[in-house]
Amino acid sequence: MGNNHSKSFFGQKAGLIVQSSSKEQPYIFLQCIKKKADESWEKPSQGEGKKVKLNLEEMISMVRVLNKKIPQWTTFHEFKEEKTKISINWVDDNNEVMWINIGEYKKKIGWSQAELLRLLLSHILEEKIQFATGSTNSKPSNFGTENNYKKQTSKFAPESPSVSVPFEEKKIRVSEEVISGEEIKRVVGEIKGSTEKALLITFTNGSEVWIPKSTIKSKFKEESKEQQSFLIDSWVLQKNKI
Repeated sequence: MGNNHSKSFFGQKAGLIVQSSSKEQPYIFLQCIKKKADESWEKPSQGEGKKVKLNLEEMISMVRVLNKKIPQWTTFHEFKEEKTKISINWVDDNNEVMWINIGEYKKKIGWSQAELLRLLLSHILEEKIQFATGSTNSKPSNFGTENNYKKQTSKFAPESPSVSVPFEEKKIRVSEEVISGEEIKRVVGEIKGSTEKALLITFTNGSEVWIPKSTIKSKFKEESKEQQSFLIDSWVLQKNKI
C-alpha cells in the first residue's frame, strides 16, 4: 500500500493529473492542463494549468458519479477571490464518456479511463479514511459540503488514444474554500449602479437592492446594462426578500 499516488490521464488536447502526496492528508489535488497552439503541453512546474484541492467528502461525491449512483456532481471553490467551478458528469445514458471540468479546463475521458479513475479514487479514499482521520491527525480539513447543480451536456465522440507526457510536480501551497449549494442561490437581475464594494441590482421581482460584491460568488459584467445571472449568498437574498 503506497503512501503517495500520481496518475495522469491524457488525450490529444487535454490532460488530467490526480495526485495524493500522503495517505495521512485528508485531500487530493486535481490538475488540468492542455496543449498549446505550438503543440507543446502546459507545464505545472511553471504555474500553467489549473489545480484544485478536493477534500474527502468531495472525493466521495466524485466516486458516486463514477459508480453511476448519480449522473453528475458540481461544486464551487473560492481562492483569493477567484471562484472555480468543478464538475463531473456522464455525457449520455450509456455512461461510456465522461466530462471533468475545472474552471475553463475540460477533460473528456472514455469508459476505460473512467473505470481506472474510479478504482484509483476508491483506493485513495479508503487509505485516507484509515490514516487521515485518526485522533493523531492534527490537520483537519476545513472544507464545506458538496453542491449539486443541473447541467446540460452535449454528445461528443471520445478523444483519441492517450499519449504519454511526463508529470512535473509543482510544490505550492493551496488553500481553498468550498461554497455550499445551500448557502448560495442563482438569481437574475440588471446592474443599475456600482461602488467599489457593492452593486445596485434590479431583480426580476422588481426589487432594487445594493448587494455587497463579497457576497456574489459568480463572475459578472459590471458595465453591462442587460440582465445577467448571479450566484449570491442566500442570507443576503433572504434579508432583502428576493
